[in-house]
Amino acid sequence: MAYVYQHIRLDTNEVFYVGVGKRKGRAHTHYGRNKYWHHIINKVGYSIQIIAENISYQEALDLEKNLIKTIGRKDLGLGSLVNMTDGGEGSLGKIQSEMTRSKKRISMIGKNSRSCKEETKKKLSIARNASFLKKLITKYGESEGINRYDLFQNKKNQKFTYNRTKGTTWMNNKQVNKRIRPENISGYLKNGWLLGRLAKNNDKT
Repeated sequence: MAYVYQHIRLDTNEVFYVGVGKRKGRAHTHYGRNKYWHHIINKVGYSIQIIAENISYQEALDLEKNLIKTIGRKDLGLGSLVNMTDGGEGSLGKIQSEMTRSKKRISMIGKNSRSCKEETKKKLSIARNASFLKKLITKYGESEGINRYDLFQNKKNQKFTYNRTKGTTWMNNKQVNKRIRPENISGYLKNGWLLGRLAKNNDKT
């Protein structure tokens, strides 16, 4: 047995979604809803109305399809529903063949590794930066958040240079080579270190 339900906006009492469920819990769950549905319920809230219950699943699908057609889909400019299909296409309880499952597995291979276009990469980068800036402002306040964001961007755009060995002298202690700053050499000499590198490492840069 199945039932048909609809979701109603609390601000305008307008139906914005029609669905089918085998269990009544489906009408209350947020799982599997599209982003337009979430936008509405997060902004204005919603109520649930059961249209028909204790009917066959096929009857529920037919009724869903008729309601969607009557009320109209928003993405098609025909009504207020955020449903992304015309309904009636459910496959509850359908057992897929091994061939079908195999085709789906093959079709999914490598989907997450596809390269993005440069334009897409730029859009993703802008979105990530905006999200990061928002988090900083929320945590530290507008002025401090912007300062921290600018500092992060400046560091990120700087070219990396490895300058740690400049102005240092090679010293060794038994099997260990190390570069020492001039002001620290005397301390190392007291601890048994010698100027220069170990002979076995002389061919290394």
